[in-house]
Amino acid sequence: MNGINGYSTYDFIRSTAYTRTKEQEAKKETGKAREAFTEKETAVNRKESPKLSEKAQSLLDKIKEKYGEKMDFMVASYSSEEEAQRYLSGGTKEYSVLINPELLEKMASEKDGEKKISSMIEDATSKLSDVAEKLGEDSDVVRLGVSFDQDGNASYFAELEKGSAKQRERIENARAEKKEQAAKEKKAAEKKAAKERLSGRDDPYAYDGKRTTVYADSIDDLLEKIRSVDWDKVPQTAQAAGSHINYNA
Repeated sequence: MNGINGYSTYDFIRSTAYTRTKEQEAKKETGKAREAFTEKETAVNRKESPKLSEKAQSLLDKIKEKYGEKMDFMVASYSSEEEAQRYLSGGTKEYSVLINPELLEKMASEKDGEKKISSMIEDATSKLSDVAEKLGEDSDVVRLGVSFDQDGNASYFAELEKGSAKQRERIENARAEKKEQAAKEKKAAEKKAAKERLSGRDDPYAYDGKRTTVYADSIDDLLEKIRSVDWDKVPQTAQAAGSHINYNA
């Protein structure tokens, strides 16, 4: 039989076939790994977007209709302040409100549940409004929020950023534009803002300074922590300020 570089044609074909088989197996393994990763990501997303009962969803819709002009509502389970911040930072309105799904289900099952949760929201946002007023327009706070755990306990959140004068001008312009868009076409403006935030393109909040987050179980503690931030100890931030995933309910 004819040979190729010392190998018979049969051996050459056999070797080539073996190599191709190994390549195909490697591709299959890569495909399986990708599928496993996708399934894992999908599972995470499912966890972050809990399935609510009809009553709980109805209650959420009523709350959003009542307070949605100034508040972004998120429904998710969380086990730490950092995890809660991940959700709250996705807000685009004056306040971000994170509600544990178990609490929402509990309120939905009670006769005066809507009244109770509305009172909780109004009390928390009133306190946050007082914080904003005390800090004044020149504060470094760019986002305020509150999270309610499964027992209805409130924790307060403030995101601060310190950038250049140019940075502040971009933020103020972006806020003015968002407010005007919301007044003209509320739903369309929200969808557009969400897309821009996820894609990171032409983001008016593109950050060139520092950012930090503080949490507290009381408004007084939140105010104290905001005023006590030592910017010299906060590292430079390299990411876009709008590069959060939005998990709004």
